[in-house]
Amino acid sequence: MNMSEAQQLKLAETELRAITDMYNRMQEKCFTKCIHRIKKDPDLAVGEMACVDRCVAKYLEVHDKVGEVYQKMQAGLQPQ
Repeated sequence: MNMSEAQQLKLAETELRAITDMYNRMQEKCFTKCIHRIKKDPDLAVGEMACVDRCVAKYLEVHDKVGEVYQKMQAGLQPQ
C-alpha cells in the first residue's frame, strides 16, 4: 500500500517536530547540567566540554533505542 503525497508530507512534518523537540530538550538539559560558568568566562572549560559530549551522546543513544523499539512496534501493527 502506497502512501499519498499528503500522508508522506504529514509524516515528514511529524518527524521534523519530534526531532526538533528532542534537540531542544537535549540542549536545555545538557546546558543546565554541564555549563556553570557562563557569566565568568564565555569559553567552555575542558570539564564542561566533556560533560556536554557525554550528555549529548546519552541523549542520542536513548533516542536511537526508542526509535528501534517504536519501529518494531509499528512493524507489529502492520497488517500482513
